[in-house]
Amino acid sequence: MVMLVSEIDYETQLDSKEWVAELKRDGNRLQLHYNRAENSIKFLNRKGDEYTKGIPTEILTELTEAFEKDNYVEDCIIDGELTFTDIKGVDHRTQAQCPDADPVFWVWDILELNGEDLREQKWLIRKKELKTICEIYDFFYRSLSSIRYLPHYIDKRGALKVAKDSNQEGIILKHINGLYEEGKTKNQIKVKFDQTDDYIVVGYTLASEFSTNTKGEQINNKRFNYFKALVLAQYDKNGILVSKGMLGGGFKDEDLLQVCRHIDRDINDDNTRTFVCENSSSKKEYPIFTDKDYSVPKNTIRWLDNSDWFVVEVKMQNLTEYGNPFQPRFIALRPDKKLEECIIK
Repeated sequence: MVMLVSEIDYETQLDSKEWVAELKRDGNRLQLHYNRAENSIKFLNRKGDEYTKGIPTEILTELTEAFEKDNYVEDCIIDGELTFTDIKGVDHRTQAQCPDADPVFWVWDILELNGEDLREQKWLIRKKELKTICEIYDFFYRSLSSIRYLPHYIDKRGALKVAKDSNQEGIILKHINGLYEEGKTKNQIKVKFDQTDDYIVVGYTLASEFSTNTKGEQINNKRFNYFKALVLAQYDKNGILVSKGMLGGGFKDEDLLQVCRHIDRDINDDNTRTFVCENSSSKKEYPIFTDKDYSVPKNTIRWLDNSDWFVVEVKMQNLTEYGNPFQPRFIALRPDKKLEECIIK
């Protein structure tokens, strides 16, 4: 099991000498498991499932060649993040987001080395040992290695500025005496920047009457009397309306009521049709609505008349490779915004 960072108030830690900061790389959290005797290089995800087949060949090749040149490491477990990093240092989750980006495995912590469990060692000691390994095998940015040591900052507020200026997701604050604790830990604090943008709502989907809980039981759906998700869009630079995916999260009860005042709840064949989201990873047409009750097919779109379109402000972590909000959350209705102001940046 991996160590998971907390998201708590961090102002005190920014000015404490007992804390440092690392840039938060935005990719796929993985552990590298190496064993020289078994000639084995494996990657595991945070659930403990093997992910080695998903690792780009250049990373596996570089690791193999590096470990063959020097036997300082007999076995190890190293924490890191797989990203696709462009020439400006910005991370992408997949190479489809930026075909010119290079695959990089950023390393920032070490759990085991040569049969010794380092989890009970202080972060400062673990980090020093990891840096030694990276110096021996030249796992650094300056060498354009596919495996790169992630440095830390003493100036935490400076690190925040670096992250902001370089369009990174945020920073991770780490206590210099913190042990490697599996699960949630207070020795590490995540500080993330949320992006916001304005989108036009051009339609919505209806919620089903029932849903299934974690126990597999069928329960009444609290959203049944409202809607399932809003259909988002923005204009491109040529004034063409482009689909920007769905928004289904972040709504408070009062938000649901306010949004419902803007949408047409009459069910008829005229405002229901198939929908292909050109900017989605799925090109599948959604089923045509047929039933006259609210048990509608999943993701069937109810379109609004052009005169009924309205603007919402949306919070997201970043954009997907298709330019849609990643993990979008509703912030507010924006009656002060004109539709033509919602332009793809």
